[in-house]
Amino acid sequence: LRQDFSLLSLAEKNNDTVGMIRFSTGIGNVNLRLKKIDEALKWHYKAIALMQSNSLKAKCSFVFVNVAVVYYHLAATSEAKRDNDSTRTTRHIDSLEAKKYEDSLESNIGKAINYSRNGGTLTNLANSLSFYGQVMADLKRIPVAEKAFDEALGIRKKIGDVFYEISDMVSFSAIYENDNAKAISICLKALDLAKANGSDVASLTAVYASLAEYYLAEDNYKKYSEVLKEQMALRDSIYATNTGSAVAEMEAKYNVQKKETTILQQDYQLSKERTFRYAILGIVLLLLTIFFMVARYRKNQQQQKLKELQMMNEWNTRQAVEKAKEEERNRIIADLHDDVGGGLSTIRMVSDLIAEQKDQTFQLEQYVTKISSITKDVTQRMNTIVWALSSENDNFQNLWEYIRSYGFRFFEDTTIVFECDLPASMPVAQFSGLRRKNIFLCVKEALNNIYKHSAARKAWISLSLADGLLILSINDDGKGINNQNAFGNGLKNIQKRMEEIKGEVEFTTTAYTSVVLKLPFSQGKEI
Repeated sequence: LRQDFSLLSLAEKNNDTVGMIRFSTGIGNVNLRLKKIDEALKWHYKAIALMQSNSLKAKCSFVFVNVAVVYYHLAATSEAKRDNDSTRTTRHIDSLEAKKYEDSLESNIGKAINYSRNGGTLTNLANSLSFYGQVMADLKRIPVAEKAFDEALGIRKKIGDVFYEISDMVSFSAIYENDNAKAISICLKALDLAKANGSDVASLTAVYASLAEYYLAEDNYKKYSEVLKEQMALRDSIYATNTGSAVAEMEAKYNVQKKETTILQQDYQLSKERTFRYAILGIVLLLLTIFFMVARYRKNQQQQKLKELQMMNEWNTRQAVEKAKEEERNRIIADLHDDVGGGLSTIRMVSDLIAEQKDQTFQLEQYVTKISSITKDVTQRMNTIVWALSSENDNFQNLWEYIRSYGFRFFEDTTIVFECDLPASMPVAQFSGLRRKNIFLCVKEALNNIYKHSAARKAWISLSLADGLLILSINDDGKGINNQNAFGNGLKNIQKRMEEIKGEVEFTTTAYTSVVLKLPFSQGKEI
């Protein structure tokens, strides 16, 4: 998910529509594997919404196949639920639900096939037909399934896709559950194709498994035995290869061990010859050894006590940290209540005023505009609080990315050019949710002041490290701060937020205006 979201963001930044379609589909597929069906469908339909032209639908027809796969799972789940339900009414409802999913499944796989034919790739068309064949086989529409598989296999042969040709042939054989002879014939063709092309073990194993099942079903124990022998021979060849490598490794280890044993024997002989000569020295060394053992034992006892003390201190520290984090989360939850509650109350009040208006169109437009503005502001505040609550964001890299992204969005439709200046290397530090939130809100306030009061043409944020301080500077080339009271409580709020996280703020006007945020900094530690 992390990879797909990162690539989706890159595609959006570069206005790459096909990329956005592919990565939205990828996110949907991951959610399907996580059994988050609604989330999977949401992302697949986002991809479909981007396919505004027939050429895009043809190029990205695989999206419809993925949507069909989701409805396939929903239909199968509804069928299982219907079989397990006891009452007639409930079974009827489940049956209707399964029918709805089957209709959506067929509709989407039909779109995948049609768009693949009209300008799509042959691989997409073959995949669509193969899946369609499996679905039709499940629904007992054998002639339709045969036709779909025949066309899919023809395309596989045309493009030389041997692996999927063998896979489709095995799937094709499965539709003849009442005609083992036909199923066996298809599997034998797949086996010849696999052997002729030197296919991998996975392809051969799949063919042998299906053949064994069909021979057993028609009580042909001779052929069943032959297939099992082929499977065993295939496994034995793999085992022999692995065993050969293991034997070679064991021989190498044995030779090394043999050399080491010879060296040890030589050392032992030399030691034996010198024993008498160094007998007195040995006694002295023994006494010294006993002395050092006693000293080491005492030292170990002291180290054990120190270790226990250290563990106790670490436990106390963790408890203190957990308590601080809990207090911080409570403060953020209070902020969420105040910010969102206040915004919703205002929306309700304005909505009441709208309800009282009759024919005053201009006044109504003003109220609607105000509701839109308040909703946008409440949404931004909620996003900020949720972002601050996530412990995954407790590092400077995420803080900087959040500020940078907000700045570009904020000035996107204005005449002010926005830039971010980074140092050669980003600082490595952990930031708690409260500190991240306060720093972001200070930056947000400063950017808002630039937009409203500076008359600037350019705004930029720079980052630097100096004298144990992390310095974040918000700058503009506007008319400067002649009167801080002109900004209302904005600058006071910045000062208050920085004091809350033990930082400081400076307001300067030279060639350009700067709001400088300073925080004590220690590389690799939490700020």
